[in-house]
Amino acid sequence: MLFTAVNPNKVGIKYSPMKFVVMYKGIPLGNANVPGFYQAAHSVKQIQTFVNVDRVNLLQTDATDLIRDATLNDRVELKVFGDVGAKIRILDFTSPTVK
Repeated sequence: MLFTAVNPNKVGIKYSPMKFVVMYKGIPLGNANVPGFYQAAHSVKQIQTFVNVDRVNLLQTDATDLIRDATLNDRVELKVFGDVGAKIRILDFTSPTVK
């Protein structure tokens, strides 16, 4: 899975490690872990992570929809849920974590 982080601010952002739940039509498919990283001011950064899938319980119709979306549309709409911890970095000063 590829995330794009956009920082239009005048200050850098330091992100804490994050854990997300990845869902398809309200059904949890797996977890994604993203390591912490620093993003400079006025920058765009792409972060790649993998989704760990463990014994997914899909109904036959949901599984059929998932396969159809992947093959016909070349994409699948997934929802990603989780907390993002971030700190603002100005010069050599880092703020407390903000969620």
